[in-house]
Amino acid sequence: MRNYAMNEDGSLRQLGPNEAADWSINGRQIAETWVGSVRVSTVFLPLDHSHLPDGQPICFETIAFGTGSYDFEERYHTIQEAKAGHEHAVRNVLLTDLNIEGQEADDWIKNYTTFFGGRSWAGS
Repeated sequence: MRNYAMNEDGSLRQLGPNEAADWSINGRQIAETWVGSVRVSTVFLPLDHSHLPDGQPICFETIAFGTGSYDFEERYHTIQEAKAGHEHAVRNVLLTDLNIEGQEADDWIKNYTTFFGGRSWAGS
């Protein structure tokens, strides 16, 4: 199993054998959006979840938690994929639970998504 750190730009750096992965939530959370009682959360995972010794690391994850009718969990290789996955999950919760789509969904994502660590939707 490989451990990683996330650089400021969202790129990954494999940790050496004497470096410890930071599992505190500080710096790991990428984005969070609440849709009613459903929380969509996207985080950085310091442990490579690909489980393939030579594969591209899978170090990002989006999960929808809560009592809504839409369940979602997906993992990604890059921060760009993770951001797109977060938006996809929020759009599906909005459509499934509140019948919101199109521009109204765009506005919801813009107004109700919190980004952490100085990251923005348009950023890395």
